[in-house]
Amino acid sequence: PEYLTFATPGAANTLSGARSPVVINEFLMTSQAGGVDDWVELYNRSGAAVDVGGWYLTDELPQPTKYRFPPGTLVPPGGFLTVNETQLGFGFSSTGSEVIMLTHSDGVTGMDYFDYGPQVPDVTQGRYPDGGPSWHFFSTPTLGGPNVCGAAPLGPVNNLTLSSPTAFTWD
Repeated sequence: PEYLTFATPGAANTLSGARSPVVINEFLMTSQAGGVDDWVELYNRSGAAVDVGGWYLTDELPQPTKYRFPPGTLVPPGGFLTVNETQLGFGFSSTGSEVIMLTHSDGVTGMDYFDYGPQVPDVTQGRYPDGGPSWHFFSTPTLGGPNVCGAAPLGPVNNLTLSSPTAFTWD
């Protein structure tokens, strides 16, 4: 899910290109350890530093200006910026369909978003490769660094259930 530069009805979305050089890259919504466990990582996929000062991050579509990044907040080229629930002043839900949305300083223009489902403690969800279009779950969080998919193949999945119309869970 990304906001596109312009609409492409009847054509591939890749012809439009993505609007934002800075994207939501990885997040953690709950941990067994407790404490400050909600965090969001942004990634700058461009070749130049991007000033996100004045941009917003939220977990509520009707309230896109919930957290404002301080003036002069730079994300270096190919670099990361993380914020946690203490900085944000709010936490994210880990139990159901929620959204993380990054909005431009005008408070209206969407830059990036991710509509996520139920989360598992100590497992992050993020893009792989960094800034790419595909989202994955990571058993090893990479807060502030490149996302890494495990090389070991998964074994059989047991007790797979459809927990809602859009989410699978397993034991």
